[in-house]
Amino acid sequence: MRRVVGVLPALVLLAAPLARARETTEVQLDRAIQLFNNFEDQRAESSLAELLQRRPPSGQAARARVYLGLIALNALKSDAARAEFKAALAIEPTTELPFDASPKARLVFEQVRQEFVVDVMGTSSAGGAPSSRHGDTALAGTERKFTDASPPSSGLPTLEVPPRSTTPSVPRSALQAAAPSGPDHVPAYVVGGLGVAALAAGIVVGVVANATLSQAAAATDVGSSQSLAAQAGAQGATADVFLVAGGVGVVAAVVLFVIESNGGGQPSDHVRAEAHGLALTF
Repeated sequence: MRRVVGVLPALVLLAAPLARARETTEVQLDRAIQLFNNFEDQRAESSLAELLQRRPPSGQAARARVYLGLIALNALKSDAARAEFKAALAIEPTTELPFDASPKARLVFEQVRQEFVVDVMGTSSAGGAPSSRHGDTALAGTERKFTDASPPSSGLPTLEVPPRSTTPSVPRSALQAAAPSGPDHVPAYVVGGLGVAALAAGIVVGVVANATLSQAAAATDVGSSQSLAAQAGAQGATADVFLVAGGVGVVAAVVLFVIESNGGGQPSDHVRAEAHGLALTF
């Protein structure tokens, strides 16, 4: 009984330094994260490197690697960031980024995670077991979603879920070339726009011609009246030309639109001569 009583204080004394060491690494990790949040990346990087030299627990080591990767991304060192993220996943496959990480960091981290899963699954399928304890943990983490979701054994043979195969990507240009294209109404729109513009010009010139004719009627000088009348006649003729051209353009646009909507072809294929004129077929 005396020996047991004497051993208990010794165990307490031995456990106290270990507890203080664990608290010290946690405090150091929290301090490094605080430095990172305060945009003091250089000091945070030094503190995290010192923490890893002390061989902290796996959870703290994985978090330290994650923040070292974020610091590398801030310094535009993408390769170093990817290496740190991969090291974090090798320690703890369930490691995640901080909730306030940037979208760029999340994109890089997910790419590294996918590459890490492919590497681990490839090693497993090739028959080579991971050589370290962290490799066993990584393999278990990647297969957890299959084992946890499998139903209880009922004596029936189980189906193994094969790894997701990657399919070759099809170039976007090939998809666009294979996709059926609808009718092209650009010519109809162009001709119609020109026709509408001609009609508008004819209306404007016609209004000006009417104004000039009113001035000719109100003029008291015979010479001025004749000059204004001649000018009004020329403007009226110009307005008539614009109006006729605009009407023809609008009609042609409608014809082109209907032809293109009914399978295309040449306009001459839809026009035939009859005794009283031309007829359109669609």
